[in-house]
Amino acid sequence: MASPPPVPPPHKHSCLLCARRKIKCDKQDPKCSNCAKSHADCIYQAPPPPQRHRKRQADEELIAKLSHYEELLRSHKIDFKPSTTVLTPKSVQEDHAKASPSHHSSKAPDTIPHSSGKSGYGTDHSIHSDSVDVESRSPWASLSNELRNPPMQRLPKLEEGQAMINGAPKVPLGIEEFLLTQVSQEQRHPEPRHIFRLWQIFVENVNPLAKVLHVPTFQQRIFEVSWNIPSISKPTQAIMFAVYTLAIGSLSPSDCLKLFDQDRDTLFEQYRKSTMQSLIAAELLSTRDIEVLQAFVLFLLSDPDSDSTATLTALAVRIAQKMGLDREKPPAKHSFFETEMRIRLWWQIRGLDARARHQLSMCLPSPEFGSHVRLPLNVNDSELHPNMAEAPTIHTGTTEMLYCLLKHEVGQWFRTSALASKLFFKHKEQRGLFGSTQPLEVKDQAIKELETIYVEKYLQHCDPRIPLHFISLSTSQLALCRMKFISHHPRNQPDGGAHISQAESDFVFENGVRLLELDTECTKTQFSQQLLSSMTAKSQIDAAIYVLSELRRRATGDLVTTAWKVVGTLYEEHPILTQDTTNTFYVALGDLTLSAWETRQRELLQRQGARIEEITPPYIYSLMATRKRETADLNTVPALGSDGFPGGVGPELCVHNELHDAD
Repeated sequence: MASPPPVPPPHKHSCLLCARRKIKCDKQDPKCSNCAKSHADCIYQAPPPPQRHRKRQADEELIAKLSHYEELLRSHKIDFKPSTTVLTPKSVQEDHAKASPSHHSSKAPDTIPHSSGKSGYGTDHSIHSDSVDVESRSPWASLSNELRNPPMQRLPKLEEGQAMINGAPKVPLGIEEFLLTQVSQEQRHPEPRHIFRLWQIFVENVNPLAKVLHVPTFQQRIFEVSWNIPSISKPTQAIMFAVYTLAIGSLSPSDCLKLFDQDRDTLFEQYRKSTMQSLIAAELLSTRDIEVLQAFVLFLLSDPDSDSTATLTALAVRIAQKMGLDREKPPAKHSFFETEMRIRLWWQIRGLDARARHQLSMCLPSPEFGSHVRLPLNVNDSELHPNMAEAPTIHTGTTEMLYCLLKHEVGQWFRTSALASKLFFKHKEQRGLFGSTQPLEVKDQAIKELETIYVEKYLQHCDPRIPLHFISLSTSQLALCRMKFISHHPRNQPDGGAHISQAESDFVFENGVRLLELDTECTKTQFSQQLLSSMTAKSQIDAAIYVLSELRRRATGDLVTTAWKVVGTLYEEHPILTQDTTNTFYVALGDLTLSAWETRQRELLQRQGARIEEITPPYIYSLMATRKRETADLNTVPALGSDGFPGGVGPELCVHNELHDAD
């Protein structure tokens, strides 16, 4: 009996397709299993011999550290003798350009990105293409630890000279002060005409994002009690002060001064204190009154990012559970209207709890946490009435509940989706939403599943010309974009971002730019920034750092132009980035920006023939000015070059302070 033919031994090297995709190859003949499944040609070819030795790599790391320390010395205006080593690896040249004046005219292909490549999204970018190492190693991985692991994810926003965050004053909660301040609540209510105005501001700027109150019912009560303040019940009084607080917080300082002739911060703190005192008077800790809980939730929404709110959210959860808001079947004594308002309130509390857990780096709640409570109905307030006996017709598409339902759908998907369960609960020790322990395919499928829910149920019915639809579209797209960015970010890659394909780099870069774009869009609306903050800017810093790290090697293309626009907006809205030279993180971010600008500037000057005065934005001048040496001429603003700044485009690019002032 003839013996079966011998099985050919597996190949020594991975096939070209598996090697390019960076996936494991079983090296079978004639086709590996991956190529067989994808019906692709399977070609085996020995890889080219390595061009660098281990010692060279170690030398590069040493030079990189040395250059980083030299930059620190320059930033602190300490004179030193720069290193004269002849070893200048490409990664160091990208991060810290040569200080020689002749660098501008150098033709070395490994120092100036001349080759033009096409990204995976059809946009031309000037990137290095003459080195395999540059295409496989992420520029983000070469950053300092402070930039790779930033100390914050959200920048403080200076507004009209005041330290503001999310449009609300950054003031401690100060419960002790509330308890010690004894002022008649009647004295703290505004005039009736201002009560009506504050209520209208709340209805327009805050209510569409919260939907805690039934506007037609409470509006009638406002009209009745505003002329008879002493007759207001304690729960109603607590709600009214919470409404005042949120209304004032949604205004800009100039609008508040124009409408009420008072400083916004002063009014905000006054009404917030009155809200807390009213809650204490209404016996918050022992209450079973739904209106007291509504007032408390509105109070928490007035300062959602503070540690105090994160702590007090646990109290709101316990009060809600005591009232039975987390039960699937409400008590029979409650009417349909009361049941629906209780469901709306419970889902808002769930959102606050999820936000607090994220803020405090706590583990995610179990899927059973309040999981039996249905979503609020997709109906308008006008279709609900305290005396109604049955449910109204549920809409398909958009209603006043659009923004809230988009937010709540995440929680619903979180507890019902098999993919979400695989992402969040497969590994108990995992706290991140899209951490590195999960395959990218699983993450992408989960995000696509949520995106499909968004589009099919809501987004396809939206009209961007309607303000509520516009902000709902923007925030939902921002949330999806943030998920994609975080999932594919080098930090969440298996090797920690040491190597990343060009297609993957393009994907993260595009989503980073889009994330910053959408974040800016969301801040340009009439709606309350306190409530919008839960949907915006959670990855603002990470996106800015990654985009800037990529801009050091990307010089042209529509996406690059857009990227520099959003970087400019970032600096315009956060002047602290150029003003605060004591914060080491801001200094490091500024150095990265200047390093990236060198690439952009070289492209504009050499290829497009632009003039330095025409292309240099004011924030670049500001960053350069803060890095001048004490010996520099005080009457000039030095350009990127041999005077110690990151970059080197030659002394001919220095410009006078008059140009800076003109900008």
